[in-house]
Amino acid sequence: MALWVQKFGGSSLTNLTKVEAIARRIKNDTCKGHQVVVVLSALQGETDRLIGLANLVSPEPPKREYDALLATGEQASACLMVMALQRIGVKARSLNAWQARIITDQHHKRASITSIDKPKILSIVRANTVPVITGFQGVGQENSITTLGRGGSDTTALAVAACLKADECQIFVDVGGIYTTDPKIEPNAKLLPSLSIEQLLAHACSGAKVMQKRSVALASRYRVPMRICPTFTDGVGTVIEYQNTNALEKTEVRAIAFAKNQVMLQICVTATQFQDLQALLKCIEKSGLEMEHSIRQNMQNHTQPGDYELSCLLNNEDFCCFKQALDTWLTEKSPLDYRVIREVAKVSLLGYCMTRNMDITHKIIEIGKNFQIDFHSLQGSDQQITMVVAQKHLEILVRKMHQQFKLDRILVQKDARCDATT
Repeated sequence: MALWVQKFGGSSLTNLTKVEAIARRIKNDTCKGHQVVVVLSALQGETDRLIGLANLVSPEPPKREYDALLATGEQASACLMVMALQRIGVKARSLNAWQARIITDQHHKRASITSIDKPKILSIVRANTVPVITGFQGVGQENSITTLGRGGSDTTALAVAACLKADECQIFVDVGGIYTTDPKIEPNAKLLPSLSIEQLLAHACSGAKVMQKRSVALASRYRVPMRICPTFTDGVGTVIEYQNTNALEKTEVRAIAFAKNQVMLQICVTATQFQDLQALLKCIEKSGLEMEHSIRQNMQNHTQPGDYELSCLLNNEDFCCFKQALDTWLTEKSPLDYRVIREVAKVSLLGYCMTRNMDITHKIIEIGKNFQIDFHSLQGSDQQITMVVAQKHLEILVRKMHQQFKLDRILVQKDARCDATT
C-alpha cells in the first residue's frame, strides 16, 4: 500500500466527462489498496474567465478580492470531483485552503506556503476517505484567501506531498510525460522516461509549462518522489530522479524548452545613479514577481566605475503587473537609457556539461545565421544554453535545434520501477 498525492491540472479538467474519467482512475487506485490525496486546479478556462470578469469590473481590482474570486475556480472543481467520486462509490471529501489549513504569507497573487495541517489530512485518509484539496490557494493574514500564482496547484501538490511524506507525487498532464520538446512544434519529439530534478528545474525555469518552477524547487529541497503521468492513457510517464546517473563528465544535450510572450526590459544608469537602480530593485522585490535579471557595469578605467546596465526578462502578464511601479520610478528618476522589447521568446537547450564543449554554442550561432535569426542575448551555463529571440523565429529555431542535436534519436528505455506502481 502506498500513499500517493495526485494532482490534476486544467488541461485534464476540460469538461465533466473528463472529471468522471479521472474519478474512475482514482477509484481504480484506491481499489488496489493505495491511499490517495487529490489536488485539483480549476476547470480549463475558468481562471481566465474569472480574471476577465474582474478586469471588466475594475482595471485594478483589489488584490484581496481578486484572490478570493480566483479561488472559487478550484473550489468548484474540488466539489464536482467529490460528487463524481461518491457517485461511483468512493468516499471523498473536499477541502479548501482554510479547511486544510494551508497557511501562507501575506503576499496576495504570489503567496508562499508556510505550513499545512498534516494531522487533519491524514485523519481523513485513515478514515478510508479521499481528500480532494483545492490547489493554487492558501490562507494569509486575518484569514484572507491568498493565491500562489499561475501554476500554483503544482506547488500545493508538492507541499502536501512533502508534508505527508508521500510515497510519490504524481503530476497528471494531458500528454505522455516530458518530451525532448513540444510535440506540437516538432513531431519527432521523444518521450523522456526519466529526468533528473536539476533538469526538471531547468525545464521549468526555461519556460516549459510542465510544472511551476517554485514547485520543482520545493520538490528538490524535500526530495519528494515524483512522476509526470499521462491522465487518460496507461503510459508510465517520466520519473524524476534525484541522483545524476551520468558518471562521466561528458556533454549531453537532452531537451529544448521555451517560453513565449516574454518582455525584455533594459535600463542604463550612471554610476552616481546606482542608488536609483537599487530603488528599482526594491520595487521588483515588493512586487513578488519572479524576474530574471542581470546587472553589468561598464568600467571607464581601472579607478572610476562606469555606467550600470540592468537587463530583465519576464512574461507579459507579469510586466503588466509591474508596469505601474516602473512608470512611477521612471517619472522620478532619469536613466541614461530605457528600452522595452516586446514579443520575444526564450529558448533553452538543456543538458549536462553544456559549457565544456563550445561546439554546441557554435552550432546554435550557425543555425541563427542560416535562418536569419538574431539573438537579443545568448548565455550558457552547465545545464543550459539560453537564447532570447524574436517570437516569430521561435518555431523554426526549436525545430532546427532538435534536428541539429539529433534529439529524435534519444534512446527510450522502460523504467523498471514503473511496473511496480502501475
